[in-house]
Amino acid sequence: LQQENLTSTCQTFILESSNLKEYAEHCTDEGFIPACLLSLFGKNLTTILNEYVAMKAKETSNDVPAIMSSLWKKLDHTLSQIRSMQSSPGFVANQRVRTRSGIAEIKR
Repeated sequence: LQQENLTSTCQTFILESSNLKEYAEHCTDEGFIPACLLSLFGKNLTTILNEYVAMKAKETSNDVPAIMSSLWKKLDHTLSQIRSMQSSPGFVANQRVRTRSGIAEIKR
């Protein structure tokens, strides 16, 4: 709150929170808390949260089994072969015959 320049909100929060009494003792007359008290091992809350998100994202990406990666590659390859086959002139010509045969079969 202090870093976002929400001074009165910060001061009220510190004074009203029973968990932050030790910080209330260090407030200046203007309601500021010394920067050294607002960090943990030299890191502010934003930095700590960003590092946590990055760590969780890394953990999540490692949870994907290797076989899944292999299956996705095979699927991509198969789809590219299908697209290639569909764009070939022979497939288009045969598709018309297959469609007519299918319609004739349905009529029977």
